[in-house]
Amino acid sequence: MNTRGLKITVTLLVLGLICGNCWAADANTTRTQKREVKIQEKENIIKDRQQLRLDEMTKNLNLTPAQVSQIKGFFANEDNQINAVLQNTALNKQQRETQIKEIRESTNMQIEGVLTPQQKEKQKQLAQERKLERKEHHNGQNTHDSNSVKQ
Repeated sequence: MNTRGLKITVTLLVLGLICGNCWAADANTTRTQKREVKIQEKENIIKDRQQLRLDEMTKNLNLTPAQVSQIKGFFANEDNQINAVLQNTALNKQQRETQIKEIRESTNMQIEGVLTPQQKEKQKQLAQERKLERKEHHNGQNTHDSNSVKQ
């Protein structure tokens, strides 16, 4: 191979490497963007769930404005902690799920700490009802139909 042919070959190889690196960088950027979108979607779901939960608690437990304010603060803290877990790429899925569960349990304990004894009792009752509904739903039963048949 002559010098000119060698130069052309080297130039083509260099261009190929550059293009390959650009493609790899684009693929990494796309993966990063997809991950960021997925994290944002999860964050939005969490916020929606928290607002729904706060609305239900306010209605069912007759929360005072002070309690609502405190619980919003607990949820804001929970948000920050969960977002940090979701952003942590060193954790695998199971580790993330475990940490998020622990964060939620901690938030629940904080919420319980601001409730009156009557509110705690009502919350416990509502939780048992939800648990029973989930169990019956899981078993394919409908509580409303079975109750109406009995009456």
